[in-house]
Amino acid sequence: MKTFKIWCILLGLLSGFLLKAEDIPKLEAALQTAEGKERATLLNKLFIEWYYRDPEKALQYTLEALDQARESEDIRGEANSENNIGIYFLDRGDFAFAKEHLSRSLELRNKLDDSKGLSDTYTNLGMLFYYQNLFEMALEHYTRAFNEDRKEGDSLRIGSTLNNIGNCWKSLRQPDSAFFYLKLALAFKSGSPEQQASTYYSLAEVMTLQKQYIQAQQYYEKAAFIYLSQDNLYGLSETWLGLAQLFYETGKQPQAIDQGEKAFKMAKKILAPELEQRASKLLSDSWKALNRPEKALPYLELYSQLHDSLLNAENIARSSGLEAALQLKQQAGELDLLKKQNEIELEQTRQKSLLFWATVGCLFLTLLLLLILTNRNRIKNKLLESIQKSHKEIEEKNKLIHHQHAQITSSIQYARNLQDAVLQEANTAKEFGWKLAIINQPKDIVSGDFYWFSQFENQRILVVADGTGHGVPGAFMSLLGLTLVKEVIRHYPDKGPDFWLEKMDEDLRSWLKQENKQNLDGIDMAVLVCDPYRNRVLFAGAQRPLVRIRRGKVEVWKGNPRPLGGIGRRDIPFVCLTLDYEPQDRFVLYTDGVTDFYGGPKKRKLGTPGFLEWLQHTIDEQPGGQVLQLENLLFNWQGNVRQVDDLLLVCAEPLP
Repeated sequence: MKTFKIWCILLGLLSGFLLKAEDIPKLEAALQTAEGKERATLLNKLFIEWYYRDPEKALQYTLEALDQARESEDIRGEANSENNIGIYFLDRGDFAFAKEHLSRSLELRNKLDDSKGLSDTYTNLGMLFYYQNLFEMALEHYTRAFNEDRKEGDSLRIGSTLNNIGNCWKSLRQPDSAFFYLKLALAFKSGSPEQQASTYYSLAEVMTLQKQYIQAQQYYEKAAFIYLSQDNLYGLSETWLGLAQLFYETGKQPQAIDQGEKAFKMAKKILAPELEQRASKLLSDSWKALNRPEKALPYLELYSQLHDSLLNAENIARSSGLEAALQLKQQAGELDLLKKQNEIELEQTRQKSLLFWATVGCLFLTLLLLLILTNRNRIKNKLLESIQKSHKEIEEKNKLIHHQHAQITSSIQYARNLQDAVLQEANTAKEFGWKLAIINQPKDIVSGDFYWFSQFENQRILVVADGTGHGVPGAFMSLLGLTLVKEVIRHYPDKGPDFWLEKMDEDLRSWLKQENKQNLDGIDMAVLVCDPYRNRVLFAGAQRPLVRIRRGKVEVWKGNPRPLGGIGRRDIPFVCLTLDYEPQDRFVLYTDGVTDFYGGPKKRKLGTPGFLEWLQHTIDEQPGGQVLQLENLLFNWQGNVRQVDDLLLVCAEPLP
């Protein structure tokens, strides 16, 4: 995916320092009077400014910077230049030459202990191995980049590196690990919207590998929405193409053709022949699958033409890279000759010095010095052996921790799959008279929140609940709560929501033996029953409210101030509210993870007033569009603040 490549290139171009956009004329004017390290710095900045305009000119700037840095003994400037040269040849497919220069940059940056610079070079080396399909080596270098990023605490870099690690696991056909790191990358939302869109795209590919096509489609649609909002036409075209491939693989050829033609037209508009080629191949295959060879043939011919054209362009770029490589090697030969001349002169000077000392008769001092040096080397070697042994032990422990982490994560992810299998899918709600859109965002992979919907005669039933805790304990409570809901409502379908809550409270306290205070866990729950034929809605809540949206107005009804089970007053009976119902009414049920969502400029809770204000601003959208806007608002609000609770929101419209 091209967006993944762009992230790596941009990180590599930072070259150890963060730049704002600068005018090329100003840089070139400053270059006229600059000397030494300052000159090397300006030359490397000009490489960055010229790289996407004229790569060959950019290369000349960084070559001059390399000579200047070596002359000035500027290790940082030399490291930046070697890194830039590595990027140039990496981008042209000369992997051997790119690796040679990136390795030099890495060696120099290790001397400087430059975390940002090390992260850049590790990232570029990871990209080099990724392009050669050496995914395990790429993963190793991206992990080292991640360790350097953590030292700096730069959330943008951390999020980008986590995304790269997730893509490596995806390429290694390890979807569980890929899903974990890509979802973790979304937690660092200080990055650009394009970065979030790219992560959604990768998550869609992971879900496709796991044959979870509905979730894959949702992630593709999220990526497309962001790309469209950012006017990123390349990303939008590629995401449409991903959707088209998804429809093709699931046998939905008309939808595949529709998305493929959108991607094809956009690729042609923005002059992206590589996307145009892929879209042509997919459209040819889709028409062929529909037994329409007269439609498939033109796209197949276009695919062949684009393939030849791109191959020629690649050969030209490779030829350009070889010429630059020859030029660099020639300069390196001249530099080696100069070094040898210097070495000869130094050797002659040393011999004269030795002759002088022999004449003076300082043999005793020389022997004493040799004895001291020998002893020092012996101590140094022992220390080095100890360090290497400690380093090896640390590496072994890290491998063990990584293996254990992978096993635990895999187990929890499997538990998430089981939990998802138990929960109903939103797209099946139409069978029970509901049109639903859902945000279900667990804090730790599995969730303590759950929802349930059903229909009894003319009554449409919707339940949203929040069990005590989150993570694995919360997941157990959610499964227990879901069982409780099904048991009570199916045994007493003709009773009202207030009776159901009282019965569930009684059963939950009995199941958990709470009369002996052995367990004080509880469940907050909202129960909504809509009977559109009688034009009425029944609602009862255990510490959860009901929100109704009618004719552009947001209205709220609070539930009872007591939970099901747990600690709470039992002398306050649950109350059933009866409300009138009009077609087009929309209802919102949510857990406290929404209003307790931390973020914003002051890192505070969103709160009920803030959430209701968001609802008011997004009313004009359909339920699905409103939920998507709310999800984006939550992402932007959270920033780099860690989520503290499970989050569940259900936006519902009863069908006629």
